[in-house]
Amino acid sequence: MTEHLPWRAELIDRIQWMVQLRWLAVVGAFGAIIIADSRLPGVLPLVQLLGLTAFVAVYNVFFYVYAHEIRPWSDQAAKLRVATWLVHAQIVLDLICLTLLLHFSGGAESPFTTYYVLHIVLASIILSRLASFMYAGLAVILYSAMLLLEYSQVIEHIHLVAIVDPDLYRRETYLLADVFALATTLFFAVYIASSITSRLRRREAELDGARLALQVRGEELTSANERLQELDRTKTRFMLTVTHELRAPVGAIQSYLDLILNGYVAPEKQPEIMQRSRQRTAELLDLIAELLQLARIRDMDPRRVPLQPVDVVAVMREILELFRGEAEEKKQTVTTDISAEGPAMVAATSDHIKSIWTNLISNAIKYTPQGGRVSITVSADGHEVVGRVQDSGIGIAPESLPHVFDEFYRTDEAKAVAARGTGLGLSITRRLVEIYGGHIGVQSQLGKGSAFTFELPQLAPQASTEPLPAAAEVKA
Repeated sequence: MTEHLPWRAELIDRIQWMVQLRWLAVVGAFGAIIIADSRLPGVLPLVQLLGLTAFVAVYNVFFYVYAHEIRPWSDQAAKLRVATWLVHAQIVLDLICLTLLLHFSGGAESPFTTYYVLHIVLASIILSRLASFMYAGLAVILYSAMLLLEYSQVIEHIHLVAIVDPDLYRRETYLLADVFALATTLFFAVYIASSITSRLRRREAELDGARLALQVRGEELTSANERLQELDRTKTRFMLTVTHELRAPVGAIQSYLDLILNGYVAPEKQPEIMQRSRQRTAELLDLIAELLQLARIRDMDPRRVPLQPVDVVAVMREILELFRGEAEEKKQTVTTDISAEGPAMVAATSDHIKSIWTNLISNAIKYTPQGGRVSITVSADGHEVVGRVQDSGIGIAPESLPHVFDEFYRTDEAKAVAARGTGLGLSITRRLVEIYGGHIGVQSQLGKGSAFTFELPQLAPQASTEPLPAAAEVKA
């Protein structure tokens, strides 16, 4: 399974870090060679040592340039793949060059064997534990191969004169102990370094996950705060609108009463003023009633609405009878068309269905002029009950259509026909339709009439006598 750790994305920086350390090693190697030659003149092969050090400097330049070359790549997968290859190539070359430097500086007699530990610890910090153990094994193999080749005299052993026994590289016990010490040191160093590094990487991954979780949580809180601010703005707008709507009729009633109480109205005119006060009081009561209804609907939990089978057609006919006198007074033609197969039943409350029909039918009659037409249709197809109220009235301007269901909204044409009106009827109607999982829409043309259509889920005939679930469950 491929190891997925956040540190892998930082391999480019790790390469730069290794390049910088290698420059220090090159400078240190040149200095050590010069000092060693001054202390042991003619003993060490300067050409090979300086050439090998120069080779390290050359490939270090290559890695430096290539790391800068791939840094701006936009293909992250390709960048990671090449960066990983560069890290492995550096470690392999370093181990090979270190082994050759040890050979040219005395082999088993060289005091620089511990530099293997430095390279393996670096590998443990940069790479996974498995890769680190593999490179520890490679270092042991390279060092053992060098000792074996010198021991068998396949390659020449360079003796550090006057420092150690000249036959040391041929003493089998010492060589075995030397390899054993190096191997155990390297593997133990890998275990310790990789354990610490793994723990740090896990902690880094946990912190990264916590940071992402906090970021997501912060975004959620920001979104919630924005919603709360919008609700607060909506509440403020609602309160201002309600205050404005209430102030006009109350102010008018107060003015009428002041006129009478202060004696500015002649006795024969007082009934007229009282009638105006009564009309404004009726407007105020209508507004208060619709505000109370709107408040109840807003606070209504659809899951707790008591449901019952309601015949949409029967309710429509009941409401139509209430407004038939007004329609006849205006000499309007009112027609009905019922095309439902059986009862057009829905799961709702009777009062809410009455409110829907009342608002739609009363508006159609109110805003249709003398001699106009109002058409009411109901259809049901087994899945939905569709109610439609169409009139030949004043219509709605295109720019007003998107707002007809907004609270307190009345078109200019509606205000011209009827000064009285709260602008809440259609917003209440839409809310009621949506509570029961339905949809309401409007089509209109200015001066030619409007058509309001609502759709509600139809109640199956066999369910009309069974207990009904809450509105939210019916909607689902």
